Amino acid sequence: MKIVDMITLFLLAVSYFKDKKIHDKNIKKGLKAFENILPKFFGVTVLVGVLLAIFTQNFKYFYESF
Repeated sequence: MKIVDMITLFLLAVSYFKDKKIHDKNIKKGLKAFENILPKFFGVTVLVGVLLAIFTQNFKYFYESF
């Protein structure tokens, strides 16, 4: 995973030095898209966590009865 991160940072630096204005515009566009997705992602994560907490407890009692 570190290799992928290093490649990404390298390509990000190349993009920045190649054309700074386009790079800044695209980074802002990407952050804006990430901000729009984040609430939905957070909601799904919380929902899955709550459902796992509820069903794990219920199944624990179910299996103990056998």
